[in-house]
Amino acid sequence: MIYWRVTRIRLRMFQVCILLTLFISMMGIFRALNTQITLIDDSIEDQGQLHVHVIRSGAAVKDCAEPQTQEEARIEVGHAAAEQLHSVTQELIEIKRLLRGAAPIHRLEAALYRVNRIAEELRIGDLSSLIQTELEHPTPSVKTSPEKVDVCPDTFKGSTYGYPFFYTGWVRTNCTNAKPLESVVTIIMNFMYEDNNVNVVSILRNISRLYPTVEVHVAADLKLPKDLAGNGNFTVHGDLAGETNAEIWYKLLLKVKTPYVLVTRGITRFTWDAQLEQMIHSVSSFPVDFVGSAFRTNDGRWNMGCQQSLLRNFTLSYRDGYDASIHECIYCDSLRGPFLARTSVLKHYKFPSNYRHFVFEDVFLQVKELGKHHVVSCPDSMFFVKDYDALLREKINFVPIASTWGINRLHLAEGIEHVFSCSEANTPCRKVKGVAVSPCCLQTLADAVKFLMRTCEEEHIYCELQEGTMLGAVKLGKVLPWERDADITFLSGNYSAFKELRPKFEHEGYKFVDLGQQWCCVDNRTAGGKFQIGVEGWTIEMYGQHLMDSEMMVERGQQPTKVLFDGMWVNVPTNPGLFARNRYGHEIYKHAQHWMTLGYESGWAKYDTSGFSPCPQTGHHGCLDQYSTDGNLQFEGRELL
Repeated sequence: MIYWRVTRIRLRMFQVCILLTLFISMMGIFRALNTQITLIDDSIEDQGQLHVHVIRSGAAVKDCAEPQTQEEARIEVGHAAAEQLHSVTQELIEIKRLLRGAAPIHRLEAALYRVNRIAEELRIGDLSSLIQTELEHPTPSVKTSPEKVDVCPDTFKGSTYGYPFFYTGWVRTNCTNAKPLESVVTIIMNFMYEDNNVNVVSILRNISRLYPTVEVHVAADLKLPKDLAGNGNFTVHGDLAGETNAEIWYKLLLKVKTPYVLVTRGITRFTWDAQLEQMIHSVSSFPVDFVGSAFRTNDGRWNMGCQQSLLRNFTLSYRDGYDASIHECIYCDSLRGPFLARTSVLKHYKFPSNYRHFVFEDVFLQVKELGKHHVVSCPDSMFFVKDYDALLREKINFVPIASTWGINRLHLAEGIEHVFSCSEANTPCRKVKGVAVSPCCLQTLADAVKFLMRTCEEEHIYCELQEGTMLGAVKLGKVLPWERDADITFLSGNYSAFKELRPKFEHEGYKFVDLGQQWCCVDNRTAGGKFQIGVEGWTIEMYGQHLMDSEMMVERGQQPTKVLFDGMWVNVPTNPGLFARNRYGHEIYKHAQHWMTLGYESGWAKYDTSGFSPCPQTGHHGCLDQYSTDGNLQFEGRELL
């Protein structure tokens, strides 16, 4: 069970709001700088004395008791504005990193370039350098001092140097200050549950040939042949048999004493394509903590090994690709193949013991949630790995991750989708203020509404969606994520016919309550009548109505109006958009929480779009306050902003 940590959450809409706020702050600084200089010009007294009473935008309030020249005043105000500009720029850079790949990122970069030009004009050298470093990623300088480096850097020899096969082009320098490789990296390998098609001995022999001094820890039911047994750098941990994969990986990690560890998950061969030295150079030279690689399967399919992920509203989605790069590497949320990590950083994360597969998918979700460590893939490094397609298609392999993170839907980059029940995902049907109801729970209500509406149509009973249920259908095409019940009207004249359906509902597991309450009359018609249909914590309130739009449409020879509700076309009032506007008033396409949640006396209370309630579990992917109170696309569950 994950204990949700308070983190800086990378939630796109929230960050865009922050971004707008910061831009407004910057505009305030520029206006303030101009205002302050104007005030200074106007405040020169007869003897050259200056009284600066207010410095806006956070600068200190000051009353100069001593005479001060105009130039001194300009310098003082300039320093104050520069400090504010520097602070805002640092915030913009941090948000740029968090918004990586979001739609406004190019505009933010353009704004930083503009700030850079201002910094250059104002001769704020350190600020200009800060921005250039962030935007242009200058090549790490080669250290020529005696200071030790993890590996020697490489240098590019030109575009024709490796012609025609380009096995080379970047050449590692022969520096004299590199540490011994065995003091820098350790390799861990887990073959405990691999099939016999993986030649573990061949893999170990290749490692011994390429990196003879590097320490290797192997989990396998294996006895080393003589040529490898004599290599004291290889340790086989056969005693880990019976442990889960998560436990095996964690115990192997505890054996590592070097600053970096190569996690060779899923490999079938080990060749010079691994480019281990370059992986080490990347992690030690760039501001990153995990360096992944490309991979190819045994049938030749190549992949750059980089995925972006989105965990939002009980849905986890993956997409292959990248939206930002640093030198010859690309930023990722999750790595698919083998990877190199800072040992101390990897040890910081949990390895849930019940995981048999996809251990590191959980680890990278933790990395993204915490938001402190950076992940890249450098596709010039490549490993040969097994094909995971069969494992990806088995839903049971993902149940542990669904249970740990409360995931009802999983969309894999391969186009595979898995849906988990509330019990599998450990997401009981709770209705908490400030938190969306889990999709599996909402589906229970949606299925009940569809069963009821289908039954009404089959039995020729007039029924229509009403209140928030209809509003959800109009705005989202489904149940509102913050719903508390469902509302449906039926024709009062069909009261007896609907009452006769009790056995059908009870046979399907629904609770059927007849509350009566019919009365006479409206327009010479019987009115009223009420039923309640209950299922797994939900109630559908059914109210009798003496006259209904659907009935009138049929009498005119027309089909009743239908809206798409969770994949089914169901009856609603003739003009549902007009009905909703007249029912709820202003700003109906913005979102308002259920009146019960807000503590109002009835559903007739004012439609309140002021914002979602604060989330009691800060950082949880089900929090409503991560969303804008406007727009329906944000609730689709698969969007990667």
